[in-house]
Amino acid sequence: MIRGLLVELGSQGALPMLSATSQLDRDLGLGSLERVELLARLETAFEIRFAGPRRFRGQHARGSGARNPDLSRSKRGETWKPAPRYGLP
Repeated sequence: MIRGLLVELGSQGALPMLSATSQLDRDLGLGSLERVELLARLETAFEIRFAGPRRFRGQHARGSGARNPDLSRSKRGETWKPAPRYGLP
């Protein structure tokens, strides 16, 4: 999956550095947006949801007007069921 992302980004030069111990930022040159994209792809591919700050991306952020979708659901009387949580080693 990481190999595919590197190719899509045009970062084929980082492919020789790709290993099980590669650091995404230092060794492969993936910035924060690329790492978020990788997490999103992993969540989709494995049908999982990683715990952490990304989970609240719709929450109010200093008056931005964005809303937390979970709160919107609860106000409409809909129930919320958490996705399974898995951690990376």
